Amino acid sequence: MGTIPYDSIIGSNPFRFLVGLHKREFTIHSALVAHQSRALDALVNGGMREAHDGCAIWEQVDEKTFTRFGQYMYTGDYDAADPVASSASTTKDTSSNGTDGLQDRDIDEWFVPPDEYSVVWKTKKPSYSSRRRRLWNEFENAQDYGPARCPRPRKNTDPRASYREVFLSHARLYVFADCYGISQLAQLSFLKLRGTLVAFELFDERTGDVVELLRYCYMDPVPEKLRELVVHFVACHVEKLWKNEEFQGLVEAYGELSRALVGKLLARLD
Repeated sequence: MGTIPYDSIIGSNPFRFLVGLHKREFTIHSALVAHQSRALDALVNGGMREAHDGCAIWEQVDEKTFTRFGQYMYTGDYDAADPVASSASTTKDTSSNGTDGLQDRDIDEWFVPPDEYSVVWKTKKPSYSSRRRRLWNEFENAQDYGPARCPRPRKNTDPRASYREVFLSHARLYVFADCYGISQLAQLSFLKLRGTLVAFELFDERTGDVVELLRYCYMDPVPEKLRELVVHFVACHVEKLWKNEEFQGLVEAYGELSRALVGKLLARLD
């Protein structure tokens, strides 16, 4: 949507939001809320009870997500959650449960199509590193994710720094923006999540952070575009993530996830 004059913003009536389980009250200029999308314009200016009362109850929205939404409305940007220092590993490693050696082998060896059995020993496959690099390049440079107008976050260097809430803060805001048709915020939060994943160094200690993001994408109703992004990232790091028992549990529990992940992995067989 286009810009809105400041006098229209500050001259508008306040609109109240009661947010989260505790119904914390937030007050935003009504013209600014209405400017974000057609759905919010109807909420503020339409014929619904909320417009009459000048108040909406959003128990399903968490306070931190709404705060970022408010920051975006007034500034055009928002701050994600900060990494949190963590002394405990979030990885449940299964490498010592009798499968030693299997984790280190090229996972593509377990997905050889039946019609290739007879030639698999005669044909030299593209190297693991080249196939994985190609999948990663597709993730990093995907054009359908929109123009890369967001500054790339700094690369994480401390294995003890948890990025769980960093990932989820972007993902939750994207889901919120998509729900209410706030297209510019949806694009911004999506690009910020993608940029954070591109810059993210997946230490063994931090696999649980990615698992929590993946869990959010399949335990809650989210746009397919978000699932595709996260599954693509997971496919690029599946060998390391497979050592995490919770990741294995998610793959076993959610058929949609399994199908999407195998679909990405098959691209590495070409």
